[in-house]
Amino acid sequence: MKVKWTLPTTKIKGIETIVFVVISLVLFYFLGVFELLFKAPYGLHFMRQSDGLAFALNYANQGNSFFEPELFNLKNIDGKGACEFPIIYYIAGVYFQLFGEDFSVIRVMDFLITWSGMIYLVHALRRVGTKFTLALLVVLLPLSSAVFNFYLVNYLPDGPALGFTFFALGALLIYRQSKSMKVWYAMLFFFLLATLLKVTYAIYPLAALLSWGIAEWKNRKGQALSSENQTMVQVISVILSLAILIGWNLYAIHYNTLNESTSFNTSAQPIWDVPSEERIVIWRYMSEYWNSSYFAQIIFHLFYLFSAVVVIFYKRITACYRWFLLFAALGGLCFFILFFKQFRDHDYYFLIFLPIVMMVYWQGIRILIDFIKVKWGRGLVFVLLSVIVFSGINHAAHKMNGRIERDTTIYDFATLSLTQKISTLEKLEIPEEAKVLVYPDNSQNGSLNVLNRKGWLIPAEREISPALLDDYKLKGASHFFYLQVDTLPEPNLGAFQELIVFQDDDLKVYQLDKKD
Repeated sequence: MKVKWTLPTTKIKGIETIVFVVISLVLFYFLGVFELLFKAPYGLHFMRQSDGLAFALNYANQGNSFFEPELFNLKNIDGKGACEFPIIYYIAGVYFQLFGEDFSVIRVMDFLITWSGMIYLVHALRRVGTKFTLALLVVLLPLSSAVFNFYLVNYLPDGPALGFTFFALGALLIYRQSKSMKVWYAMLFFFLLATLLKVTYAIYPLAALLSWGIAEWKNRKGQALSSENQTMVQVISVILSLAILIGWNLYAIHYNTLNESTSFNTSAQPIWDVPSEERIVIWRYMSEYWNSSYFAQIIFHLFYLFSAVVVIFYKRITACYRWFLLFAALGGLCFFILFFKQFRDHDYYFLIFLPIVMMVYWQGIRILIDFIKVKWGRGLVFVLLSVIVFSGINHAAHKMNGRIERDTTIYDFATLSLTQKISTLEKLEIPEEAKVLVYPDNSQNGSLNVLNRKGWLIPAEREISPALLDDYKLKGASHFFYLQVDTLPEPNLGAFQELIVFQDDDLKVYQLDKKD
C-alpha cells in the first residue's frame, strides 16, 4: 500500500490572512496579552523570567561573544552559565547596546515569533485544502489556554520554541503537498531553532522525520516520492541539523562544567525516581491546580471525544498524518514520563502538547464533518464548535486576570521594591564594576537586574550574621542592600551596622568596603 503524500492544494486568499490577523489581535487584547508586553519580569515563574533578562543585560554590559552567556549571580564563576540557545537574548543585548535598555524587546520578539508562526500555520492548512473556518478554529485553539497566553509574551524560551514549531509544522504540511526542497530546508531550519531553544521540542522533528521515512520506505517499489539524489541531500541536511543540535548541547554542558554553573537543571526527573506519595501530590497539582489554566474543561472534553474519533476512524486520516500523530503522541508521553516531577511547579511544560491537541482537533473535526452530508448540518457543527472554542477563550481571559493581578512573593519582593527606588539609589554612585549583596531575594538574578550589577542574592530563610557579611566581603561584595520585611527578624550586623550609607522606611544600604 502506498502512503499518500501529495495533498490537494487550495489558493490562499489575502482576505483570509487579514481576517485571522484582525481576529487574533482583538482576542490578544481581550485576553490581556498586551498588558504584559511592556513589563519587566513579572508574575508566575518570575525567577526564570529574570534569568532570561539577565542574559540579555550581560550581553549588553560585557560585550561578550554569542557563546559566552553570563548572568549577574556570581554563584557561578564570573556569573557564566548556559541553558537554552541564547539567540533571542543575544539580539536583545545588541539592541540594548545600540538603543538603551528596553524590557519590552524580549517580550515583543517572543510574541512576534509565535504569532507569525500561527499566521503561517493558517496559511499552510489552507494550502493543503483545509476549510478556512476549520483552520481558524484549530490555530485559535491555543488562545483558550491561559498558559499559552501568559508565555506567549514572556522571557522564557518555551513561547518562541512553540512558535518556531508552528512554522516548522506549517512547512511540513506544505512540503507534503509541494515536495519543494526550499520548503524542506525551511522546515529543518525552524525545527532546529525550536529544539535549540527547548530540546524537548525534538519530539516534533523526530515524528516528522519518522513519518517521512516510512512514506519513503513504503513507496520504494512504486513511484518514488523523491529522487535518489534528493533523498541523499535530505538525509545529509538532517544529519547536519542533528550535529548542530548535539553540538550546542555538548558545548552548554562543557561551558557549565567549566564555570561550575548550577543555575539551571538540565537533567530529566522521571516518574520512577519520584516516591509514590509525591506522585500523588504532583498529579493533584496538575489535575486540581494547573488544570483550569491548561484549558477549560469543555476543551478537554472535546479533545477526548476527537481523540476517540481519530482512533476509531484512523483509516480516514492520510497515512503520513497518521504516522506523524502517532509518533508525536508517543514523544509527548515519553516527555511526560521523563519530566514528570517538573509538572508540579512548571505549568509551561504543558505547552509542548499543544501541537498534538491542535492536530487531534483538526483531524477529529474533519472526520466528523465528512459524516455530515447536508450543508446546514456542517454549518451548525462549526457554529457550535466556534461557540465552545470562544467560551474557552473567555475562560482563559479570567485565568489571565489572576496571573496579571498577583501578590508579591519572596521571589520578586526585592526586585519590585528596588525598582521603585532606583532613581534614588543611582545617587549613591555605586561603581558599575562593584559587586553587591541583596537580602532577602529568593530568585537568582531578580534584584541584580534592577541594580544592573553582579553580585549575590541571599534567600529569606538564611540567617544574616557578621560572619556571613565578612565572607561575602572577602569575595568582593562592596555594598549590602537590606530590605526590611515585617515577617523576618532584624539581623545582627555587628560592626557592619556603622557602615550604613542610605536608609529609608524599608531599605538600608551598607558599604561593606567603606574606609574609616
